Amino acid sequence: YEGVTQEKQLLTMHPDYFSLTGGLERALYRIARKHAGDQKKGWLCRFSVLKDKTGSDSEPKEFARMMRKIALRDELPEYSMTIVKAADGSPAAHFIRRDAGERTAISDAIIEFDQLYADTIAKKQGDLLL
Repeated sequence: YEGVTQEKQLLTMHPDYFSLTGGLERALYRIARKHAGDQKKGWLCRFSVLKDKTGSDSEPKEFARMMRKIALRDELPEYSMTIVKAADGSPAAHFIRRDAGERTAISDAIIEFDQLYADTIAKKQGDLLL
């Protein structure tokens, strides 16, 4: 209770989460929301780990087929899921926020603005000393 009311440890759900019809899709969204979050480069996870995290009792081959189907539909709220290979060559899913590019551009613009502002203040202070 304290974690929710005081420490704000509760993740919010996108309203479209409740439109997802499949249990696997819902589980993948929750996992992506927790692990990929707002990471600029997203999050990569092997199918074998995702199979365990989702609690799926499907055979690995069937789980991989379902994952490819979900990735092709690309309907997870907030996150894009693509199928890739992990460093060890095993199949994996890459989750990244759909607005990651926009967030990076905004973050870069804020950093640039802060630097320009700091430079302007420093110049004005230097002019006052002359």
